[in-house]
Amino acid sequence: MSKEQKLLTQLREDINSGSVGLENLQERSFFQLLPTRSQCDLLLLLSQNSLKAGEPEIAQEVTLQALELAKNTSDFETQRDQKIMQATLWNQLGTIARRTDDLDRAEHFLNTSLRILQRLKHNEGQSSVLSNLGNVAMQRGNYKRAKRLLLMAKKKGLRDPEGLAITHLNLANCYIQLGSLSSALKQLDDIENESNLPLLLRSKVAAMKGNIFSMRETWNLAVPEFKKALDFLDKESPLRVTLLQNMGLAYDNLGKHQEAIRVLREYLSEGNSKAPERSEILLLLGKIYVRENDSRNAENCFSAAVNLAQSPEIEVAARIELAQRQETHSLVMALDSYRKVNAIIEEHGDLSSKANMDELIAEIEFRLHQFEKGFEDLEKARKGYEALKEQRKIIGVLFKFASVHLFKRKWQSALDYLRIAENAAEKSRSEELVEVAQVFQDIVNNLERSLAHADFDELKEKVAPTELLLQLDRGLGSQ
Repeated sequence: MSKEQKLLTQLREDINSGSVGLENLQERSFFQLLPTRSQCDLLLLLSQNSLKAGEPEIAQEVTLQALELAKNTSDFETQRDQKIMQATLWNQLGTIARRTDDLDRAEHFLNTSLRILQRLKHNEGQSSVLSNLGNVAMQRGNYKRAKRLLLMAKKKGLRDPEGLAITHLNLANCYIQLGSLSSALKQLDDIENESNLPLLLRSKVAAMKGNIFSMRETWNLAVPEFKKALDFLDKESPLRVTLLQNMGLAYDNLGKHQEAIRVLREYLSEGNSKAPERSEILLLLGKIYVRENDSRNAENCFSAAVNLAQSPEIEVAARIELAQRQETHSLVMALDSYRKVNAIIEEHGDLSSKANMDELIAEIEFRLHQFEKGFEDLEKARKGYEALKEQRKIIGVLFKFASVHLFKRKWQSALDYLRIAENAAEKSRSEELVEVAQVFQDIVNNLERSLAHADFDELKEKVAPTELLLQLDRGLGSQ
């Protein structure tokens, strides 16, 4: 190897190691003596590494300098080589813009590159740009266009094994989004045994196959793929959390709860998870403990998930699960959890969830004999359902009002609510609610006939009470 080749190799190694940036690269006298083609190659390598390091601004600056060199110097071996370099750099600018979600600029840069390569009839270069344009279409959610572009890229003849594998992965994703799971699997099978694939891509192929088998609910096929994906993956990779969750879910669906717990506990014990990811796993683990009738561990997992949650969705889900466990031993604690859920829901403006939670909170308050608060929250639920025009739920709320008034021996109030519920059901065009109206009518008739002489026990039998009424009759429950 000549001295010049040794220095060039050393520069590449320094760029790849991160010890050389744009300024100290240009300061090296040897760099200035290199042919323009070699300078452009080194700047392109620096741009690619900067983009991988999450520095798109530096990547763009470096690429623009390389493009300026490629446009304004004439020491390339041929004009074709010079044009190919320009097209390569336009492609890199498109990649940078795409990674920063500037999709309009990305398409402009990529189409500029594609036009140059089409004039040169450079198929390999075209395939790379078409693949990149397919990625832009995927980011826009246009999977039909993305599929067409990616198939064109394959047809042009991608030679780079890594680039070909990524194109197959993206095509598989398009087919999944378009509902063709068999076609997606075929894309993955085509590259699974490619000998030159990096381990990360092997992991992604196996993970996607596992996801497809999960979509088909063939959990026994999904688990080996998730295992394979984990084997290929570095232990520090952020992709582990998704794989472990999916594998835990697959084990859970197979009824292998202890295996699911082992997998998820393994992840938690590694100590490298960030809080949002950890809260998701704790939530899933808690649900599995519920299915194993292990209330203590379930409650501990849900409590931990609440403390770590950084998204309202995870916090709400964990608090609801926690409250459901607390209902078995402390209605007061459960009520506090439900109220916290309600505050989060109200903040994010979900009217339907808010009405449902108001109704649930009212039921707990009634069971604790906090009747005034219960009536207030049940009325909130009623107004929410009226705004949503959910007739069945409105009638359900009215029946609960009647049930509580029956429990309190306020017969006339109970009758009034039952009549309102009956009228609401009769006005509905739903055949099912018309049948409900008949049930209410029977209850009202029985109650009216019984008021003069019946005690509460007899009325309960005649009215056919709801579960709420039975709970009230049993007493306050655990507090």
